[in-house]
Amino acid sequence: MGASFRSKEEVLALSGCDFLTISPKLLQELAASTEHVEKRLDAEKAKDLNLQKITFDEKSFRYALGEDACASAKLPVSTAPL
Repeated sequence: MGASFRSKEEVLALSGCDFLTISPKLLQELAASTEHVEKRLDAEKAKDLNLQKITFDEKSFRYALGEDACASAKLPVSTAPL
């Protein structure tokens, strides 16, 4: 579920998402807009993408989290086992 949007453009970037939490201000902007909205997210199209599956054990998850500056700043992980 998408949330915490700051602009109409951010909401439109997730067009096709089943559930979004959108503020009343942005809902008004979207309602007043006459621009064409193209569906950006499509489950059927996603099935055709050649994406590499990634799996983690606890050690590799914690390492990857630590390597991502935003993730480690925003999502502190305790040292207790999962």
